[in-house]
Amino acid sequence: MDFCKNCGARLMPDADRCAVCGAPRAYDAPPCSPDPEPAVPQPEPSLPPCPPPVPDPLPPAPPKGAPAPHYCREPEETDATPSIEWYFGMLLLFVIPVIGLVAMLCFSFLPGCSQRQRNLARACLLLTLMIAALISIAVLLVTIALGSWQRAMLYAYYGIS
Repeated sequence: MDFCKNCGARLMPDADRCAVCGAPRAYDAPPCSPDPEPAVPQPEPSLPPCPPPVPDPLPPAPPKGAPAPHYCREPEETDATPSIEWYFGMLLLFVIPVIGLVAMLCFSFLPGCSQRQRNLARACLLLTLMIAALISIAVLLVTIALGSWQRAMLYAYYGIS
C-alpha cells in the first residue's frame, strides 16, 4: 500500500492523485538501463473489474512538519489550593446585592475563569436561587395567614358570623 508523499494519506492502488490533498502520485523511477529495449506490444490480460474503494475509517494524518491545530482550552489549573483569603474575597463579592448576582452569573457562564471560580460561583448561584425560592414561599404563606387572621378579626369586630 502506497502513501502520499505530500500529506501521508493512504493512496488507492489505481489512483494517480491523492484523494486528500490532490498531489500527484510519486512513482518510483525504474533503474536506468544503458540500452533500452524496443517496446513490444503485448496483449492485455482481461482482469475482473476492481471493487469500489473502501473509505478509510481514520482521518488522514497531518503532513509532517505541519503545525498542530489550535483548539480553545480551559486555562491551566495549578495544584495549589487557593488561600482562605481568596475564598473569603469571592464570597464577600457575591454577598453584595446586585453586583454579586452579576459577578456570579459572569463567573458561572463566561469563559476565561478558572474551574475553581466557576464551581464556587455556580454553587453560590444555586444557593442564592434556593434561598430566594424559600423566601418567596415564606412570604406567600405569611400573606395568606395574615389575610385570614385579618378577615377573622374583622368578622369578630363587626360581629359578622
